[in-house]
Amino acid sequence: MSLALQLLMMSQSLHIVELKEKEEIPMEWIDAQIALPNECERVLLFTPYPIFGEDHSCVGNRESIKTCTTRIGTKETPVFTHWMPLPPKPTIIRPLL
Repeated sequence: MSLALQLLMMSQSLHIVELKEKEEIPMEWIDAQIALPNECERVLLFTPYPIFGEDHSCVGNRESIKTCTTRIGTKETPVFTHWMPLPPKPTIIRPLL
């Protein structure tokens, strides 16, 4: 049996379990000047600046928002302007091999 066929069969045999009930987290950007995430909470960060090339987001925390700056002209400006909570991790049951 070819490797491609084995992978296809394996992917079809995965069962995705419904996520456990958890407080719903709104998936909206939050302005970093209005609110900051909890102390050690990992969040998705957004920057309008091309620091990461074409990708304007990364995962970080409150410290990332507070300490990362860039110089625009003569002014130090916060790199990250918005953040949002990460979604809950998926629960996947894989068949035993």
